[in-house]
Amino acid sequence: YSYYFSNQIGNKIYNASFQVPYAGMLVPGLPDSQNISQLNALGIQVPYTNLVKAAQYWGDFWNSSARTTMGLGGTAANPTYNGHPLDVPIFVLQSDPPDEAGATTWVQMLQSFIPGLDGGAQDVIQTSEVNIFLTWAVPRGDPMPISWGGWAPDYPYPTDYLSAMFLPSTISTYQNANSWNSSYVGGVTTSNYGSNSFTDPAEANALNNITIAYYRGVANETNPTQAAFWFQKMNELSINMTMEVYL
Repeated sequence: YSYYFSNQIGNKIYNASFQVPYAGMLVPGLPDSQNISQLNALGIQVPYTNLVKAAQYWGDFWNSSARTTMGLGGTAANPTYNGHPLDVPIFVLQSDPPDEAGATTWVQMLQSFIPGLDGGAQDVIQTSEVNIFLTWAVPRGDPMPISWGGWAPDYPYPTDYLSAMFLPSTISTYQNANSWNSSYVGGVTTSNYGSNSFTDPAEANALNNITIAYYRGVANETNPTQAAFWFQKMNELSINMTMEVYL
């Protein structure tokens, strides 16, 4: 995404740092923050743009039973749904050029190995006002396949970032709306999310570990060293989850 940051965001053009690459939700300026260099030094697999790996994952999915269960047909290069080219709208905010540019670049990257995505066109970007996002973002009722997510924190502390953006529970702003919950992903019927036919025990266990790390951090807030350990552990566990795509 160097082109995105340098040209579409304008860092290189204007010789300024409007936005910087990041991974995780313990961003610079927070207590216990972790930047990309620190995460790499710990051996955390920071998810860089890698079209070879992306194509491999797409191939693995296409050759699995999940594809047919979801009703996809055609070929891996030209997928169809209900007899039409697969079109997966990406919703971003109105009057938000950087995120729209990032989403457009992402679509172009996907079409390098899925040329038939959206019939080969690049008009899958949908723009909506912020109140539309808030209205639609409800468990089991969210019509947005992929939606924008940003966060304006109330206070500069790890909980205000981690709980909203990563915590797989009903108190999370984004994960709740998308049914990211260890019980639901594990196939347990719950009052909030109902039943789920697409279960993944390994992913459910990973989500549970993320939740445990978060609440251990909260429980140790009077001990800054222990709190930092658990908040950073949650951040590290969350970075490679498929809940988020960094644009």
